[in-house]
Amino acid sequence: MSVLHVGPVFEPLHRVRVELAIVGFFEEERPLRGAAGLADWRLCGTLSRLIRAGRLSGACGDAALMSSGGGLRAPRVLVLGLGPESGFDGAARRSAVADALRRALMLRVRTAALPFQVGGDAAIEVALDAALGGAHDAWTSAADRPESASLALVSELDPGRTLEDALRKRISALPDDLRIELPPERPVERVPAGRRGARTGS
Repeated sequence: MSVLHVGPVFEPLHRVRVELAIVGFFEEERPLRGAAGLADWRLCGTLSRLIRAGRLSGACGDAALMSSGGGLRAPRVLVLGLGPESGFDGAARRSAVADALRRALMLRVRTAALPFQVGGDAAIEVALDAALGGAHDAWTSAADRPESASLALVSELDPGRTLEDALRKRISALPDDLRIELPPERPVERVPAGRRGARTGS
């Protein structure tokens, strides 16, 4: 039976070594913030140029796949529209995660990274429910799943390991037939501490 491993990674998105980095942005989000803003900077303004050219708007269903050109460790970047920020509730977040993972599976990706941004314990629980729910929706509905795949939830800071502990509890409570598990080890390569000041691709 195929298995999806979901685990936290405490590194900036551009340092995570996966096949695909996924970022999203809202319709009214100008300039880009968070992971989308970081990706835009690492890609020398490519996302901003697509927005100005009218090829990306941030609307739900908006998507663009591009090469990172070495600006991120992931060779490819998937950019998704999240719709209006005011309507981005738990259901919308779950739908966005499911859409992202479905697209990754269609690309035959085995390892992907998704930013995980929260604020406070309550927000962590809500975000984890949406992330695991969306992952389950995509994984169980995929017509052609690989034997195994890994989804990294990327959070730069978690001093108390709150995210990792909360994720472990959430996954342990899932029914066995969902086949979502913590990775046997970290799903991506971590950057040695001595190299964290170095930039790649620029």
